[in-house]
Amino acid sequence: SDWASGQRFQKPMTQNWESLYQNLNTMATPDEQNQKLELSGNHDSTQVRQIGLRYILVQSEDGIFLLHQYRAHARILLEDFEKSLAESPQGSQQELFPTTIDLSSQDAALMSSVAPTLETIGFQIELFGQNSFIVRGIPASCLELNIEDTLLGFVNDLKDNKPSGEEQLKDRIIKSMAQQTAIKSGRALKAQEMLAMFRNLMRCKQPQYDLNGKPTFVLLNSGTLDKLFEA
Repeated sequence: SDWASGQRFQKPMTQNWESLYQNLNTMATPDEQNQKLELSGNHDSTQVRQIGLRYILVQSEDGIFLLHQYRAHARILLEDFEKSLAESPQGSQQELFPTTIDLSSQDAALMSSVAPTLETIGFQIELFGQNSFIVRGIPASCLELNIEDTLLGFVNDLKDNKPSGEEQLKDRIIKSMAQQTAIKSGRALKAQEMLAMFRNLMRCKQPQYDLNGKPTFVLLNSGTLDKLFEA
């Protein structure tokens, strides 16, 4: 079967998914902000499926979520990176075969200037020679990466838009890196990866929007379907 079973949804904040979705577009009280949507239990009540290697369908007793996998993962990574900067450095996953990247002198200087921030969010990068770097580890929250393409894209993105202030620069670094490392469309995901992405997205502070304010998911339940099919 194309469907894979997951875990039952628990609804600590609302009585139904329609009110949850409506509440995502309003300001929550401090108490509400501390509550998280959790998945728990071993009941065969949640199913997931990838559509077009771009979207994730999550079906439960309460409704259907359609996630944009790239936007959702970018949101998750951004908030992970923010937490690493604010609280403690993120763990790294070691590369079996370290990657060497050769840069121009200008790009190498840029990479050296942002390396401490990259290390805080989980990259292990060492200067190797004059304009080369060895990458020995990547953030634990990132899945398989083409490290060279990721870092070259990051450098090109940053040098075109590098803020002057230290805090603004850190914000720009983690936003750019979240965009570069997020799962792109066209990649097949396993059922547990899809479930983990959904669970992690719903634990985010702003799960409904990506880094550019675009929606990360839509929700279809009996209420929204009734409206769609009204005569």
